[in-house]
Amino acid sequence: MLIFLFFVYLLGGSRGPTNLGHFYLEQAKECIGAEVKDPAREKEAKAAVKEAKKGILKFINQTNKSGKTLNKLFKDYNSTPEQFDALIEESLVQQRQSAATVFEARQAMLKSITAEEWSAIMARAQRQNEADAKKAAEKAAKKAAKKAKS
Repeated sequence: MLIFLFFVYLLGGSRGPTNLGHFYLEQAKECIGAEVKDPAREKEAKAAVKEAKKGILKFINQTNKSGKTLNKLFKDYNSTPEQFDALIEESLVQQRQSAATVFEARQAMLKSITAEEWSAIMARAQRQNEADAKKAAEKAAKKAAKKAKS
Protein backbone atom coordinates (compact mmCIF):
# COMPACT_ATOMS: atom_id res chain seq x y z
CA MET A 1 0.00 0.00 0.00
CA LEU A 2 2.82 2.42 0.77
CA ILE A 3 4.37 1.72 -2.62
CA PHE A 4 1.07 2.59 -4.27
CA LEU A 5 0.85 5.83 -2.30
CA PHE A 6 4.40 6.75 -3.26
CA PHE A 7 3.76 5.90 -6.93
CA VAL A 8 0.59 7.99 -7.11
CA TYR A 9 2.25 10.83 -5.20
CA LEU A 10 5.15 10.94 -7.65
CA LEU A 11 2.89 10.82 -10.70
CA GLY A 12 0.40 13.34 -9.43
CA GLY A 13 0.57 16.49 -11.49
CA SER A 14 2.77 15.01 -14.22
CA ARG A 15 2.19 12.74 -17.17
CA GLY A 16 4.87 10.37 -15.88
CA PRO A 17 5.86 7.06 -17.44
CA THR A 18 2.28 6.12 -18.30
CA ASN A 19 2.52 8.62 -21.12
CA LEU A 20 4.88 6.16 -22.83
CA GLY A 21 1.90 3.89 -23.48
CA HIS A 22 0.19 6.73 -25.31
CA PHE A 23 3.34 7.31 -27.40
CA TYR A 24 3.74 3.64 -28.29
CA LEU A 25 0.10 3.32 -29.31
CA GLU A 26 0.44 6.27 -31.64
CA GLN A 27 3.56 4.69 -33.10
CA ALA A 28 1.80 1.31 -33.47
CA LYS A 29 -1.06 3.01 -35.28
CA GLU A 30 1.39 4.43 -37.83
CA CYS A 31 3.10 1.06 -38.27
CA ILE A 32 -0.23 -0.74 -38.70
CA GLY A 33 -0.91 1.48 -41.70
CA ALA A 34 2.40 0.42 -43.23
CA GLU A 35 2.24 -3.30 -42.44
CA VAL A 36 -1.42 -4.37 -42.64
CA LYS A 37 -2.31 -4.50 -46.32
CA ASP A 38 -6.01 -5.41 -46.01
CA PRO A 39 -7.90 -2.10 -45.66
CA ALA A 40 -10.74 -3.61 -43.59
CA ARG A 41 -8.38 -5.23 -41.07
CA GLU A 42 -6.24 -2.08 -40.96
CA LYS A 43 -9.33 0.00 -40.16
CA GLU A 44 -10.38 -2.42 -37.39
CA ALA A 45 -6.89 -2.48 -35.88
CA LYS A 46 -6.58 1.31 -35.93
CA ALA A 47 -10.02 1.66 -34.31
CA ALA A 48 -8.90 -0.68 -31.52
CA VAL A 49 -5.69 1.33 -31.06
CA LYS A 50 -7.82 4.46 -30.76
CA GLU A 51 -9.87 2.80 -27.97
CA ALA A 52 -6.72 1.65 -26.18
CA LYS A 53 -5.34 5.17 -26.43
CA LYS A 54 -8.51 6.52 -24.80
CA GLY A 55 -8.06 4.01 -21.98
CA ILE A 56 -4.46 5.06 -21.42
CA LEU A 57 -5.36 8.75 -21.45
CA LYS A 58 -8.10 8.05 -18.92
CA PHE A 59 -5.59 6.16 -16.77
CA ILE A 60 -3.14 9.08 -16.97
CA ASN A 61 -5.81 11.60 -16.02
CA GLN A 62 -7.05 9.43 -13.14
CA THR A 63 -3.51 8.98 -11.84
CA ASN A 64 -2.87 12.72 -12.02
CA LYS A 65 -6.12 13.47 -10.20
CA SER A 66 -5.39 10.86 -7.52
CA GLY A 67 -1.87 12.20 -7.12
CA LYS A 68 -3.13 15.74 -6.60
CA THR A 69 -5.70 14.57 -4.06
CA LEU A 70 -3.05 12.51 -2.30
CA ASN A 71 -0.75 15.53 -2.20
CA LYS A 72 -3.53 17.55 -0.53
CA LEU A 73 -4.05 14.77 2.03
CA PHE A 74 -0.32 14.65 2.80
CA LYS A 75 -0.24 18.41 3.36
CA ASP A 76 -3.38 18.47 5.51
CA TYR A 77 -2.47 17.91 9.14
CA ASN A 78 -6.01 16.75 9.90
CA SER A 79 -6.19 14.05 7.19
CA THR A 80 -7.49 10.75 8.47
CA PRO A 81 -6.47 7.20 7.61
CA GLU A 82 -10.01 6.69 6.30
CA GLN A 83 -9.50 9.46 3.74
CA PHE A 84 -6.32 7.78 2.52
CA ASP A 85 -8.04 4.39 2.38
CA ALA A 86 -10.98 5.81 0.42
CA LEU A 87 -8.65 7.49 -2.07
CA ILE A 88 -6.63 4.32 -2.57
CA GLU A 89 -9.74 2.17 -3.02
CA GLU A 90 -11.29 4.58 -5.52
CA SER A 91 -8.01 4.90 -7.44
CA LEU A 92 -7.52 1.15 -7.68
CA VAL A 93 -11.06 0.60 -8.97
CA GLN A 94 -10.64 3.29 -11.62
CA GLN A 95 -7.23 1.97 -12.67
CA ARG A 96 -8.57 -1.58 -12.97
CA GLN A 97 -11.38 -0.31 -15.21
CA SER A 98 -8.92 1.59 -17.41
CA ALA A 99 -6.59 -1.40 -17.61
CA ALA A 100 -9.51 -3.63 -18.65
CA THR A 101 -10.44 -1.15 -21.39
CA VAL A 102 -6.88 -1.11 -22.71
CA PHE A 103 -6.59 -4.91 -22.57
CA GLU A 104 -9.91 -5.42 -24.39
CA ALA A 105 -8.88 -2.95 -27.09
CA ARG A 106 -5.51 -4.69 -27.46
CA GLN A 107 -7.27 -8.04 -27.88
CA ALA A 108 -9.55 -6.53 -30.55
CA MET A 109 -6.51 -5.10 -32.33
CA LEU A 110 -4.71 -8.45 -32.29
CA LYS A 111 -7.77 -10.16 -33.79
CA SER A 112 -7.33 -7.88 -36.81
CA ILE A 113 -3.60 -8.50 -37.18
CA THR A 114 -1.73 -11.68 -38.01
CA ALA A 115 1.25 -12.78 -35.94
CA GLU A 116 3.54 -12.01 -38.89
CA GLU A 117 2.10 -8.50 -39.24
CA TRP A 118 2.49 -7.92 -35.50
CA SER A 119 6.15 -8.98 -35.68
CA ALA A 120 6.67 -6.61 -38.62
CA ILE A 121 4.93 -3.78 -36.74
CA MET A 122 7.13 -4.31 -33.69
CA ALA A 123 10.28 -4.52 -35.83
CA ARG A 124 9.35 -1.30 -37.64
CA ALA A 125 8.67 0.45 -34.34
CA GLN A 126 12.03 -0.70 -32.98
CA ARG A 127 13.82 0.62 -36.08
CA GLN A 128 12.02 3.94 -35.70
CA ASN A 129 12.98 4.12 -32.01
CA GLU A 130 16.62 3.36 -32.81
CA ALA A 131 16.68 6.02 -35.53
CA ASP A 132 15.06 8.56 -33.19
CA ALA A 133 17.54 7.71 -30.42
CA LYS A 134 20.47 8.13 -32.84
CA LYS A 135 19.16 11.53 -33.98
CA ALA A 136 18.68 12.64 -30.37
CA ALA A 137 22.21 11.52 -29.46
CA GLU A 138 23.68 13.36 -32.44
CA LYS A 139 21.74 16.49 -31.56
CA ALA A 140 22.89 16.30 -27.94
CA ALA A 141 26.51 15.78 -29.03
CA LYS A 142 26.35 18.83 -31.34
CA LYS A 143 24.81 20.92 -28.57
CA ALA A 144 27.49 19.78 -26.11
CA ALA A 145 30.29 20.52 -28.63
CA LYS A 146 28.83 23.97 -29.30
CA LYS A 147 28.58 24.65 -25.58
CA ALA A 148 32.18 23.48 -25.01
CA LYS A 149 33.41 25.94 -27.65
CA SER A 150 31.61 28.83 -25.92
